[in-house]
Amino acid sequence: MSQSFQIEGIVDEIKDEEIISENFKKRVLVLLHNPNPEYPDYITFEFTQQKTSVLDLYKKGDKVSISFNIKGRRDNSGRGWNTLQGYQIEKKTPQNKEEPAGW
Repeated sequence: MSQSFQIEGIVDEIKDEEIISENFKKRVLVLLHNPNPEYPDYITFEFTQQKTSVLDLYKKGDKVSISFNIKGRRDNSGRGWNTLQGYQIEKKTPQNKEEPAGW
């Protein structure tokens, strides 16, 4: 069982759905995570299968919270890579008028 993580930030980009095969589709969301405005992070999340349509409800500039899992793979040559697989996203509204760092 994989561990679940959560992060908040601003939607920077939502890419079109990609159909990889007859049985697999994905959609990518780029999140601006900005705890230090001098060095912003742009983090890519993949939403797959039925979760791709959830992103239709969001647009660039929305403040969101994403729940995700970290997936890792290794190919035959030993090269590895990681994927941040989103499974839930929700709009966030700051509690007060001054937005916290990272928004």
